[in-house]
Amino acid sequence: MSRSLIDRTLGQNKPRFYLALYRRGVIKEDDVKFHTALLYVHKEPQPFAKETIRFHVVNKVVEDNEGNPKQEWEFDPSPLPVQNRTFSLRSVALLGRISISKKLKELLIQVPVKQDDKSWRCRHWVWEAISMVTLHVTLSLIRIT
Repeated sequence: MSRSLIDRTLGQNKPRFYLALYRRGVIKEDDVKFHTALLYVHKEPQPFAKETIRFHVVNKVVEDNEGNPKQEWEFDPSPLPVQNRTFSLRSVALLGRISISKKLKELLIQVPVKQDDKSWRCRHWVWEAISMVTLHVTLSLIRIT
C-alpha cells in the first residue's frame, strides 16, 4: 500500500482541531485571564497566513429596550480566517484531526449561548461545544511518539 493511500485512509492530512487560549484585552477583577476559542487549522499552516478558522463567542455591549447598555454574548456567526500566529494567542491544545468544516460550523451554531448569567464566559461555551462535537463528529486522535 502506497504511503499516500495510507495517509488518506488514516486521515493523516486532515486539518487539526484545537482548543485555544488568547490574552484578554480587558481583565475584570476575579475574571479569567484568557479568552477561549476553538480553532480549525490546516495540518501544516503557514505562520502568518490567514487560513485558521476561529469558532468562539464574544461579549458585546448592546442597548436594551429602554436604551440602556447591557452585555450580551453571541456566537460569531461567520467565522473568517484569522492569522495563524498572533501576539494574543497564548496556548493551544490539540483535540484531534477533523475534516468536515461545514458540518462543524452547523453544529457549533447550535451550542447554547447563555444570557443574564454574570458568571457565564466564553470557556463555558467552548466546553459545551467540545461535548457536542465529540457526540456528532469523529475526531481522529493523534498518537504522539
